[in-house]
Amino acid sequence: GGQELTFGEIKTPEEVMEEIDTVEAGAVQELARELFREDLLSLALIGPYDDAERFRSLLTL
Repeated sequence: GGQELTFGEIKTPEEVMEEIDTVEAGAVQELARELFREDLLSLALIGPYDDAERFRSLLTL
């Protein structure tokens, strides 16, 4: 039902696999560069932490 509501059609598993197979590595890398940027990273922590600097290294790629 979700496919039909979102895309107006229902694709077979074979059709989906054909579309996946057409994706090139360069396109995946380009999208990854757009999405995974250090200026877009964020981190949420729960607990009593006095030193936020010790977590800063987690926000680097």
